[in-house]
Amino acid sequence: MIKRLLILVMALLLVPAATAFGQDKKPTTTKKSHRKHHVKRKTHTSAKKEYAEGGKEMGHGGKKLAHNVKHGRVVEGGKELGKGVGKGAKHIAKGTAKTTKKVVDPNASKKEKP
Repeated sequence: MIKRLLILVMALLLVPAATAFGQDKKPTTTKKSHRKHHVKRKTHTSAKKEYAEGGKEMGHGGKKLAHNVKHGRVVEGGKELGKGVGKGAKHIAKGTAKTTKKVVDPNASKKEKP
């Protein structure tokens, strides 16, 4: 009982003193520029590359799902899968749009049929 009381008293006396010594100096931080730098975005020039990137994104989502489920985080894994599928579908849609623009003539309905 006396040992516990002695430990408690020492803790109450030493902890505030230890924290007071650490507060003499302000933390040094480096100045960060508030200006955003231009970052070149990754662009895919062909439909084939868009489809490939879409498949990769879906694969990454599936991999993150498996990793999270392995560690018991099923809901977080489902969220990551959804993100991957969403990004993949976006790339596939862009590829489809590029293909359609090449194949379909936009003025086809305006032309007169003989």
